[in-house]
Amino acid sequence: MHMIYRIGNGETIKYSARELAKYLTLVTGKDCFQIVEKSSYDKALQGIWLGSDDQIGVNFEVKDKALDDGIAIAIVKGNGFITGTNERSILIGVYRFLTELGCRWLRPCKDGEVLIHKALEDMNVELKEIASLRHRGVVIEGSNTYDNVKDMIEWLPKLGYNSYFIQFMHAYSFFKQWYIHAENPLKQKEFFDDEMAEEFTEGLVKEIKKRGLIYHAVGHGWTCEAIGVPGRGWDAEKIALTDEQRECLALINGKREFYGNVPLNTNLCYSSPKVQEAFTDGIVNYAKTHKEADMIHVWVADAFNNHCECERCKTLTPTDWYVQILNLLDEKLTAEGLDNKIAFLLYFELLWTPIKEKLHHPERFVMMFAPISRTFTKSFEDVEEVQEELKPFALNKITLPHTITNYLKILKEWQACFDGDSFDFDYHLGRSHYGDAGYYEISRIISKDVKNLRNLGLNGLLSCQQQRTFFPTALPNYVMGRTLWNVEAEFEEIARDYFKYAFGEGWELVKEYLMQVSDIFDMDYWQLESGGLNQAYSEEVIKVCEVVDKFESVALAHQNHEHITENLSWRYILYHLEYTKLFAKALSAKAKGETEKANAYWSEFAHYINRHEDEMQRGFDGFRILSIGRWASHFTRNN
Repeated sequence: MHMIYRIGNGETIKYSARELAKYLTLVTGKDCFQIVEKSSYDKALQGIWLGSDDQIGVNFEVKDKALDDGIAIAIVKGNGFITGTNERSILIGVYRFLTELGCRWLRPCKDGEVLIHKALEDMNVELKEIASLRHRGVVIEGSNTYDNVKDMIEWLPKLGYNSYFIQFMHAYSFFKQWYIHAENPLKQKEFFDDEMAEEFTEGLVKEIKKRGLIYHAVGHGWTCEAIGVPGRGWDAEKIALTDEQRECLALINGKREFYGNVPLNTNLCYSSPKVQEAFTDGIVNYAKTHKEADMIHVWVADAFNNHCECERCKTLTPTDWYVQILNLLDEKLTAEGLDNKIAFLLYFELLWTPIKEKLHHPERFVMMFAPISRTFTKSFEDVEEVQEELKPFALNKITLPHTITNYLKILKEWQACFDGDSFDFDYHLGRSHYGDAGYYEISRIISKDVKNLRNLGLNGLLSCQQQRTFFPTALPNYVMGRTLWNVEAEFEEIARDYFKYAFGEGWELVKEYLMQVSDIFDMDYWQLESGGLNQAYSEEVIKVCEVVDKFESVALAHQNHEHITENLSWRYILYHLEYTKLFAKALSAKAKGETEKANAYWSEFAHYINRHEDEMQRGFDGFRILSIGRWASHFTRNN
């Protein structure tokens, strides 16, 4: 019998011990690992010890042990310890130990794992590391089943991530789209309601806390909740307002009404004392009843050029009113003895710094830099010459920047008035990744961006993204997690490691194929400029069909693998062949201005996705690409 000693009785260290025992059983082929709780570390006892750095006697120089992750592993011939700055770090250390042995976690679930076979006495791993960046997380978006999100949460610490963010009070919108099968007419709608969404969210929070992940909460919805209207998504709604509710809404063009009939996109009259009280009371009440929320995000409406034009609101900028509200919230949380961190955002009008107000207690707050309209053909490393004028703030007349240069200028202006903790809240896998059908270039951009975060004064990244981003590969999230942990990690080395383990024999050919596909596509044309005529891009993107046809014989020759992980990787590549050609044909016709032809190809593309949705469900969010194609690129489907 081989012993695993854990010091402590916390949920996460218990889970860490179980995970270590489970995987050591699979790796050694021997079911002989016993978990025993101990009150203190005894080096003389043979086995693998799990405990905090203080318990084991390892020193880490970090600012905040609850937020900063450090790990140390000292195992010789199967005996020794795995320790960390907190219980989450110990779990990350367990997976890192297994990774150093040769295991890999290429996608969520068992068919994303590669496990080696090794005797316990041959296991020797010694290392000590502190994560390069504090904030390393994923944010829920897209269309998902409960298991899609649960599987993502389970996968994250295996790659070194430490955070997960569930937007809204409960994640209704991100589940509803799946269960009603929006964008797939081949499937029957299923029942889904708020009660199910609440149950799902509660279950996922338990999964987050079991792994000790930092739980980010809410963000969207506070504006709606302040006036007694549920904020659960971006759908237009016809809601009868009372006079009391209406007077709280932003006055725009002489009217107080829901902006575009979407409550979530509607700002409030933020100068109103009544609004400020209701807004902050709602957050305080949430904090009191949701002690599990480590970081509460406080955001305003999810639209711009729709702030209040009343005489009182016009005396300050929207950002000034926002900071005033944040200070009131801080006062109320302090009075209640609540220590939740509050994330405030730089987004839309709030990209412009306050003129008069400032945060009274910056230690309460974390700054979230959200460059929503940025380009993804360039990284934070590739600062271009200024191509657009960054105009001064003008109420309800702002223009969002697109260049990296201007976004970084905005960041520096904010850093001049706030020098506290901060992170990048970014959208690499929100829309742009679909414009890179090979997923290779977006992975490279992610690597460059992460490597430059510290240089920009940002302490990490939360990725606002689809959860099912593994088609054709999971390289983007794999690169993101590995690089957030160690900014010195080289992109090409991570990519080679990924493809080697994901595909086995023939991995070099897959890598080369996807690189060629990425080189042909243009992410910004898809995300920002699609719908415009572009003859050059029309001629370029259609070239991918030739690349696909040349690679087809390679994919077919590798379609049957005994290893479940390699088998699924190649299956995704086989689906990817026709997917890529249909996508390219639709984009090429659209860029050429051949609308009818473009819509015909798009319809074929959509039907292909719909027909194969079950086979690709865990890896690809078909709803999201089809909905973007409809509302952003103005494709119309006839099926």
